Amino acid sequence: MCMSRTILALALASSVSAYLLPAKVQGRVRGVYSAPLASSALLSMRSRPLYMMSIDPDALAQPVSIFSAGFSAGYAAGQKAAGDAQVENPVLLTLPGPGPVGMPPTFWEETQSSSASPEPPSLTDAPFDLEAWLRAGGALVLMFYDRINKILPHLMYHCPPGPPVVQHRLLINAQKGGSLPFCLLLMWWRKNWSSTAVVYTGLHGSYGLIWLLKDHVFRDKSWDQRITAVSATFTIIVLGLYWLAPALVILNNLHVSPARQLLCIVVNILGQVLMMVSDCHKHFALEYHRDLAREKKYLLQEGLFATNRNPNYLGEMMVYGAFAGMCPRHEPWCVMLFLWIVVFGNNMAAKDKSLQKKPGWKEYSKRSWLFLPKPNLTSFVSASPK
Repeated sequence: MCMSRTILALALASSVSAYLLPAKVQGRVRGVYSAPLASSALLSMRSRPLYMMSIDPDALAQPVSIFSAGFSAGYAAGQKAAGDAQVENPVLLTLPGPGPVGMPPTFWEETQSSSASPEPPSLTDAPFDLEAWLRAGGALVLMFYDRINKILPHLMYHCPPGPPVVQHRLLINAQKGGSLPFCLLLMWWRKNWSSTAVVYTGLHGSYGLIWLLKDHVFRDKSWDQRITAVSATFTIIVLGLYWLAPALVILNNLHVSPARQLLCIVVNILGQVLMMVSDCHKHFALEYHRDLAREKKYLLQEGLFATNRNPNYLGEMMVYGAFAGMCPRHEPWCVMLFLWIVVFGNNMAAKDKSLQKKPGWKEYSKRSWLFLPKPNLTSFVSASPK
C-alpha cells in the first residue's frame, strides 16, 4: 500500500505538470512519468488493476479540476500496459466533481468485473454533488488527524530517551503565568509604553492569571501526566510560539488603530468567559456523574455543550485570535492557524472519536457542531410569541 500511495502521489504531480508545462515537453512528461507510474499502479494496489479516470485537457480551465486530474495518471498508458487483458474486480477511483466537469458521486468505488475494456468515466453528465464532496472531504480530514494522533501524543508525553521527569501542567502554567512579566520586561527594556503595547500586555497578562486561577480551582487532570525531558523541550518550544505576537508588537513598536484594539478587547473577554464557563461546567459535571464518567458512559450535552462539542476550544481560539489581532503583521496568524489545525484540531478529533462510543452520541452529533454552536431555528421559532 505504501508503494501504491507513493505512485499515486507521483502520478498526481506528473498529471498536473503535464498540463501546465509547454506543449513541447508535455509528451515527454507523460511518456516518462505517467505511463510507467500508471502501469506500476495497475500491478501494485491490492494485487488488482487500478483503473484511473481520464480528464479532458479543456476541463482544466476550472482550477478545481486540477485535483481531479491527479487521478488520471495515464489511463491509456495503463490500458496498454495491462494489454487489454480481462481482469477480475478492477478498482476504479472516482471523485465527485464540480459543475459541468462533475464526476459521479462515488469515492473509491470498486466496480464489478467486466469482459470488455472499461471506458473512462464521463466528466460531463453528473451534476455537482455538494454532499458527496463534504463526505469525501470529511473522510480525508479524519484520515489526516488519525495520522497526527499517532505522532503528536508521543512527542508531547513519551518521547525518548529518559523517564518522565516533570508534570505537563507545570510547564504550561509557567508559560501562561509568565506572560505578564514577560510583556512588562519587554516594555521596560524597549521603553515602549504605547497604547498598543499596554493593551496587549493587559489582555495577555490577565489571561495568564485567569488560567492559573482555573488550574487552582478546577484544573484539567489530564495535564498532571509526567513527561520526558525531550517531550518537555518540545512543549517549551510550542509554548514559546505563543509569545511571538507580544515580541513583535513590543520590540518593533508596532501599532494598531483604537477601533481594532476595541474589537480585540471584546473578543478576548468573550473568549475568556466562554473558556472558563465551559471548563468549569465540564469539571463539575464529570465530578457529579463520577461513576458514569469512570465507566466512559457519560456524555456531556447540556449548557454550552448542547450545540457545541468544544466550547472551551472555541473560547481559547477567540482569546489567541484577539492576541494575533493586536499585531499588524501576519506571522502570529500563521502560528495560530498551525496550532489550531494541528494541536486543537487533533484534540477535538480524538475527543469525537471517544464520544462516538458513548450512549446518545448519534442524536447529540446531529444537533451539535465540532467547535461552533449549531443554530436551532426550530426551537427558536417555536419559542417565539405568536
